[in-house]
Amino acid sequence: MPTVGLLPAIGERRKPSTINAIVAAVTAFRVYHARTGSMANQVDYQLQIEPGRPYKPFLHHVTRGRPIQTRLIKIKSHPPIPRTVSDDDVKRVVAACRHLRDKLLIRLLAETGMRIGQALGLRHSDIRSWDNEIWVVSRDDNVNEARTKRAGGEPLRIDVDPSLMRLYGDYLVDELGEADTDYVFVNLWDGEIGRPMTYRTAYDLFRRLEKRTGIHIRPHMERHSHATDLLRTGQWDLALVQKRLGHRSIGTTSKYLHLLDEDVKVAHQDYLKRRAEREIRR
Repeated sequence: MPTVGLLPAIGERRKPSTINAIVAAVTAFRVYHARTGSMANQVDYQLQIEPGRPYKPFLHHVTRGRPIQTRLIKIKSHPPIPRTVSDDDVKRVVAACRHLRDKLLIRLLAETGMRIGQALGLRHSDIRSWDNEIWVVSRDDNVNEARTKRAGGEPLRIDVDPSLMRLYGDYLVDELGEADTDYVFVNLWDGEIGRPMTYRTAYDLFRRLEKRTGIHIRPHMERHSHATDLLRTGQWDLALVQKRLGHRSIGTTSKYLHLLDEDVKVAHQDYLKRRAEREIRR
């Protein structure tokens, strides 16, 4: 018998999602030329029923239950789990900020779980420092095109730590000064002074802080981290976290929670302790 040789194993060069995107592009190219008659028709699709598809096209109700076309070649992939950032890393990033405005933005996202669009659209009238509250208000006239993404447009109240309000006050006095603007986060050193910060300006800040500290941090990571930390305390259940984040569906909130095996262990130990205490009281 001839000897069968084994090819040397190599590491993964492309992610499944990247491969699927390439295959989709090639398939679309082939289908186009097959329909125009410039290429022989080949079987690239098969008909099958996919009842669990999350995406529903506009006329889904018309073709519901019927087989649909799916590509023959498709690699199973899973959406990447967003990374989180620890409290210590957030503190290091805040310490690396050279301006109070930047410190306030980092802490605000980390301690409230707000979206970056909600933060960039904040007005001073939305902050009630005497009650330690911040209100997220849906607006369509933000000149920096910041989006609040609030279900139903209802204002969302977020309770915050008094120290965050003190930082806000220091920012008003020491940096914002007499700037004539209703927006909380504005350009003070670069660009058009007094103009609201844009998404690009905010992400440039995060990239600079990453180079300065070596800590990979992005606004949405802080939102995921905040949700996870709330549940980890044991004082917040999923419904409360949903309310704080402003999600319409509790299923969406569950995707924001990235607990570790150690969290499960701690929760079980706490459960055993409470059960033992009940037995003693009996």
